[in-house]
Amino acid sequence: MKNPLIDLSNKTPTLLNKKKGAAMVEYAIMIGLVALVAFAVVKTLGTKVNGTFNSMASSFPVSSTTGGDDETDKKDKKDKKDK
Repeated sequence: MKNPLIDLSNKTPTLLNKKKGAAMVEYAIMIGLVALVAFAVVKTLGTKVNGTFNSMASSFPVSSTTGGDDETDKKDKKDKKDK
């Protein structure tokens, strides 16, 4: 009967010389790093773009004819009818 430890020691050099596994790990690490950088860029740009849109929106004058809640609109229409 063969000793499993001797069998394993005979296979160890061939296991260590395989390059496919190492290349796959390298690609996985690179994909992870690219994803991390992409996430950081999107988060940073998203915050800056949001700030830009908010500052642009606040620079426009607010008009009473746009938007508003329904109760205010109903009161305005009622007041116009009463006059």
